[in-house]
Amino acid sequence: MSSLLGSKLGIAVTWPLMGYITDVFGWRCAFYVTAGMSFVVSFLWLNIVADSPEKHPQISRAERDYIVDSLELVLAKKQEPPPIMKMFKSLPFYALIFLHFSDVWGVFFLLTSAPMFISHVLKFDLKNAGLMSALPYIARLVSGFAFGAVGDYLTSRGIGPT
Repeated sequence: MSSLLGSKLGIAVTWPLMGYITDVFGWRCAFYVTAGMSFVVSFLWLNIVADSPEKHPQISRAERDYIVDSLELVLAKKQEPPPIMKMFKSLPFYALIFLHFSDVWGVFFLLTSAPMFISHVLKFDLKNAGLMSALPYIARLVSGFAFGAVGDYLTSRGIGPT
């Protein structure tokens, strides 16, 4: 869930910033700034994140052992293949496919159309168009956390599907 919400946060921060940069420094600068931000995030990711605790270069041996020992009870020893045929016979699987398709379609529609609509039709300047275009993503970010908390609460109470 956080990876999905992280993209919303990125858009909510980047669009207002790029609207301002484009208005002040020109559209080319917006591309250089986002490329630079991408390089910084990639550098941090490659130096901080690891595939497993055993491969992480920056944690202590005690921390590594603690994580591995606590995961030992949770993780299966043998990797089972995914139940492909069971998935294709599952109605919730098709519901998730439909929901994901609809979500991505909506995201890309907003991503490509909202800034132009706000700038050309509603006649906002570039700085305000960036902020206005980011509002749906801010709403998605906030509602994603809210609905996640509601879902966790309902699950902890035994309400809903198991």
